[in-house]
Amino acid sequence: MAKRKTSSTSSASTSKKNTVAKAPAKRASTKAAVKTNGKTKVQTVLPTQDQIATRAYEIWVAKGRPEGQDHENWKQAEAELMAGVK
Repeated sequence: MAKRKTSSTSSASTSKKNTVAKAPAKRASTKAAVKTNGKTKVQTVLPTQDQIATRAYEIWVAKGRPEGQDHENWKQAEAELMAGVK
């Protein structure tokens, strides 16, 4: 029975974390046209949890990845995205 040859380099390369910052995600449209009974009205679309989380992550990375500011980053991201909803 032949012994299997294992490679220790494959596990080392897969354990490295990707440290490249993500590019800003495209924002979803903040307005949507809704047609009801032949009339068209504009409805405001609020940012999703995923959009807020993505923006909070971008803020966190821009600040240098400090610990303990999750809530502040979330609130800032929410405020920035809600400002575009008007």
